Amino acid sequence: MTSNNEMGRLAAALRKMQESLIATVNSVRQGTEAIDSGVSEIAAGARAGQGVGVAALSF
Repeated sequence: MTSNNEMGRLAAALRKMQESLIATVNSVRQGTEAIDSGVSEIAAGARAGQGVGVAALSF
């Protein structure tokens, strides 16, 4: 249902704003998940690298 009066235009604008906000939140969520994954990989590599360094020093 559409309306060309002021309230109808306001409601349509608010729906569009809500859709844009949902898209933005989803995009930010995906970005933070990617960062979390990258940080976990870096941390795992750092832990693995520390183990190699300690083993090499013990020889």
